[in-house]
Amino acid sequence: MGLNISTDTLEILKNFSQINQNLLIKEGNKLSTIAAMKNVLAFVEISEDFPVQCGIYDLNEFLGVVSLFDTPDIEFKKDHMLIEEGPNRSKYFFADESLLVLPPKKKLEMPNVVIEFVLEEADYNFLVKAAATMQLPDLTLSSNGKKMHLSVHDKKVKTSHDYSIEVGDSDTKFEMNFKSENMKILPGNYDVEVAKEKIARFINQDIELQYFIALEPDSVYDN
Repeated sequence: MGLNISTDTLEILKNFSQINQNLLIKEGNKLSTIAAMKNVLAFVEISEDFPVQCGIYDLNEFLGVVSLFDTPDIEFKKDHMLIEEGPNRSKYFFADESLLVLPPKKKLEMPNVVIEFVLEEADYNFLVKAAATMQLPDLTLSSNGKKMHLSVHDKKVKTSHDYSIEVGDSDTKFEMNFKSENMKILPGNYDVEVAKEKIARFINQDIELQYFIALEPDSVYDN
């Protein structure tokens, strides 16, 4: 009996494919990926336990092959996997590790966290929809010293349209900027931490999934 990949794990793999087309699946139940520009890093624990390490060069292609089957059974060999269902099968070869863009081996720890808030799924979905509808490239977490807001806009255009939501209180003024294109997180509710060192961590409240996303250099935090 081989491995069956759950629907939840397939959704995670689809999300990871938006960050990086490469994926090195290590033996066990932990997966990680990093964007080619090194500005998005993700870690997750899944329900499946992979028996061997295998490199996938084109994750979207692999997911497409799996989608050819309804409930495939996957057998892992030395240099390939057999994806089977009834009389149908596909042989899918592993990519060499040297060809892949790999996340760091050392566990990343958050530095000096100065901002914390909860990002609810519905609010984030509205921001994503607004950014797509108005073609807004920037996402900004800001505070006027009283309230915190997340807004999508275009920093380069003074008369830019925007869409904003309130996410909490803060007695500090700041403007922490992200690129909308880097916000490739799986739908869900997240605890968010932002560090002075211009990095943010999004921690999913329901599954063992977290993202580290770099802020833009022009981000400002006022002590």
